[in-house]
Amino acid sequence: MSIGSSQPPRKGVPPNERILVSEDEACELMSVSKPTLRGWVEDGILTPVELPHGIRRRLYRRLDLEAWAATLEKAQ
Repeated sequence: MSIGSSQPPRKGVPPNERILVSEDEACELMSVSKPTLRGWVEDGILTPVELPHGIRRRLYRRLDLEAWAATLEKAQ
């Protein structure tokens, strides 16, 4: 395949679901501390994206965070 060839867009995950945020960004978006975010992960409320073996960085889907935030708002 050449660089200039045109391909149809990939089907699959919509672009807004491909947006990943770091642990720091997730804490900022949720207005919580890292221990609180990590507690939600330990409790199974949030799940970080699994990365290839050996990569020790936690990334979260923005949509998962937004959904959990909406749940928290409804509970109040």
